[in-house]
Parts: sequence; structure tokens; C-alpha cells
Amino acid sequence: MMRMFSTRRNPSAIMRKDLSLTSRPSLQIPLLKSAVNPQSTLKNKELSERKYTETLPDSRFFSKLKLAEQDQFSHRKRKRFNYQKNFSAALSLPYSRKELDVNRDEEDTLLSMVKQYVIEHANRRVDLFFYTLIAYYNTEIVPTNGYTDLQHGRGRNTNRGRSVTEACHSSLIPSLLDSTIYQNKGRLKHKSLLSGTHFLDSLNATVELPPFVNDFDDILEKTCRKKCLKILHEVSLGRINPMEGLTLFLKMMQDVLKKFKQEAESESQSVLLQNSLIRKKLISPNLIDLVIDGTLLTTFSDCTQSASDDYIQLLLRMTSEEKTFCETDEKGKVKLYLAKIMEIQNEILTSKNGEFVPRY
Repeated sequence: MMRMFSTRRNPSAIMRKDLSLTSRPSLQIPLLKSAVNPQSTLKNKELSERKYTETLPDSRFFSKLKLAEQDQFSHRKRKRFNYQKNFSAALSLPYSRKELDVNRDEEDTLLSMVKQYVIEHANRRVDLFFYTLIAYYNTEIVPTNGYTDLQHGRGRNTNRGRSVTEACHSSLIPSLLDSTIYQNKGRLKHKSLLSGTHFLDSLNATVELPPFVNDFDDILEKTCRKKCLKILHEVSLGRINPMEGLTLFLKMMQDVLKKFKQEAESESQSVLLQNSLIRKKLISPNLIDLVIDGTLLTTFSDCTQSASDDYIQLLLRMTSEEKTFCETDEKGKVKLYLAKIMEIQNEILTSKNGEFVPRY
């Protein structure tokens, strides 16, 4: 059984097959179900005729994808499910609405109450990005961000309708859009390689947190999403591997968060407000400290300035024997990492959400 908030944490139920990390432990996360590889749904002729290139598609390619999304998925209302539904590792707060409402205007008190959840939320962001890199690694399918139409978890309001908490997506790119959309026929439609998979539900899992945390998430998304997609593009074309992509991501997050921390400690917070969608409230330096801890503390090695081997091995679910081997053979370590990555990629792409999530 995986435990929440441990120093040597486990992947946040993204690839788990037992219980979710929800605060309601009696609820079970569905077992992953094997299915055919999503690529096998494409016509063999179309697959054989597809020509890949080592160069990235231009802006027109992504514009056409967006138009196809608008045409095929014109109903853009987001589907939201309660935390009790437990279709994913969505995580709700263990406090009553009354406890949260009493401290609604006391940001420091609220932040103290949800400290561990903010850290977990930030760490899940890294987990999910690494697994997304694995899913697209060397597929030569280059995605962009799509409309986010799925959300596992709901925030809570006061009796007067004022927001007490919000459901915060942990992933910076919860919805992806790629050339898979051109293969759609009939009623069942896919927007990306990940459509219909259990992992897509994980990408759309949320952590219930106060609104000011979601405000900072909005700033991070606006600042980092395009950079995340560029890294994902490089990995999907096989120019770099997922470990290298993870290192680029962590360095980017380190630079961004350091800059935001300095800005938050200044009087004007001009940079943060320029990136904010709300342009109203100042961002607490204490909140940014928690996000830094969750993002970098267990994932990034200051010594090597790269993704930590301990963290990579954790997410690749390596045995103690495999870890020992990695310590003695550097070249063998990379080969073993890549072998593990291909195993997990197959699991991601063939594990369906199936009967556990309502059809839509």
C-alpha cells in the first residue's frame, strides 16, 4: 500500500492498480485493463503510408488540429465528476466545508492546513509530465494542447455560493491533441494518442485546494505550457529521451519558480500580475516555497543538475536489484531505463478507462 506524503514518496497513483490517494480510503481505484494498442485502430494502409519527418510541424499543422477539434468536438462543456466517484487518483481535502469556510479569508491559516496537499499537487505535476513524455516517446506523433473537457473532482462553495475550494488539475497539459483525431469514424472519437486510456483520467485528476492555489496554477500554466509542449515535441520525435526531457522540464521549473519567488518578495509583483489571469491578488512567497519543495526537492539533483536517479527509478518501478545494477554500470543503466520506459509506454497506451468511467 502506498502512503501519502512520505519523504520517499511513490508515484501518485498514476500507474497504480490498488487504492487511490484520495482522502476517502474506502474508495477503490479501478484495476487497469489491457486492450489493443491504440495505434492498431488506425488503418494499416494509413499507417504504412504515413511519412514521418525529423523536423517539427509548422504552425499551420497545429492550427488544422485545432480546427479539427472544433469541428468534431463542438460540445465544449467540461465533464466534472465528484471526488467520491473516484475514477482516478483525485485527492480531496479532509476538512469539512465549515472548517474551510471559517478560515476562508485567512490565507496563511488555510495554507498551513493544506501544506502537504500543495506539495503533493506540485509533485504530481512532475510525475504526470514524465509519464506523458514516456507515452509519446519516439512515436513521432507531435501533440499540442487541446480543450480541457474532463475534470475528476469538484471544488466546494459556501451556502451563499462563494468558492471555498477549487479542483486543481495537477498536470500542466491535461488535454492533448494530435493527428489521431484525423482517424475518427463513427461515434467513438479520439483527440489524441491518450484518448480512452486510464492515464488520460490521471492527467485530469485534481487536488482540492483553496482558490489562491489555483490562481498560482493559472500563472504557471500560462508561463510554462508552451515550453512543456516544446520538450514533449523533442521527446516524441526521439531527439531526446524522457530522462533528458524531464531534466529540461525541472530546470525550466526551477528558473520560473525562482523568478516568481523573487518577484513575490518584492512590493510590486509586476511579473506575476502580468502572467495572472485574475490580476487581483498578490501571490504569497510561502505558497511558492511549497511549490518549489514539491517540484524539486525529491526530483532534481543539485550535484548533477539533472533529474535525480532515485526519482527516475521510483517512477520506473525498478527493483532493488535493478537499482544496484545501475550503480555499477552507467551505460547499462541507460539501456535499462529505456527498456523500462517502453514497458510503461505500452502499459499507458493499452490500459483503458473501460467500464469504470461513464461513456462520453
